[in-house]
Amino acid sequence: MKSYLRVAALATVATLSTTPTACSHSDGPSGPLSRTELITRLLTAESVPAGLRVLNLGGAGPVASAPPSPTAPPTCADLVAAPIVLFADPAAVPIDRVIVAIDGRTRSGEPWLGNEALWNYRSGGAHQALEDLRGLVGGCPSYRDPSDSQSLVSQFTIVEGPDLGDESLRLRQVSQLYEGSESRQIEQEIVFIRSGDVLIMVDEQPLPALTVTPLDVVASAAYRKFAKG
Repeated sequence: MKSYLRVAALATVATLSTTPTACSHSDGPSGPLSRTELITRLLTAESVPAGLRVLNLGGAGPVASAPPSPTAPPTCADLVAAPIVLFADPAAVPIDRVIVAIDGRTRSGEPWLGNEALWNYRSGGAHQALEDLRGLVGGCPSYRDPSDSQSLVSQFTIVEGPDLGDESLRLRQVSQLYEGSESRQIEQEIVFIRSGDVLIMVDEQPLPALTVTPLDVVASAAYRKFAKG
């Protein structure tokens, strides 16, 4: 999804883990898969966790589209819309992607909105895309938006993902949002799980810091549905 963090002035803190999560098992297909196979492995109204729902996107069901072709190497600015990194490397361009939107509530009752996307790659491409993401975060300890008059500064953290699939990681963005003389902290996380040559990506709309969201529950359910078909 588009990042919602391009706002007045943001300050974030980040580090990069030195080793990715090497998951102990992978029950899903290795891919690449057809578009029909991808769609059947997305979360549905029957498989989404209790209390959440898969949104009807205009009656058309899951959105399926060919990712855009890479135009230039990714930059630190691209981390603000992290999924762009996944199709920016000519050596790791996905063949296809399908996506559904999910909504529900946080533990404290706030509205929650997320997406599940399945990215289909040629052999080795999904692993390379995650390597690109790790490398970009490692090379961007700080990003300052030159167009922001209040000095937008963005940094990101890669931490371990769930023990699912062949490998996984979590991209975390914690930002300080300034509104006049007041400020508040907001967070956004994206979970990536690789199964062979398919990436399962579950993201969420930014929310106030320390909000307990259903992101992990959705990511686990998404992997189970992908593996089961």
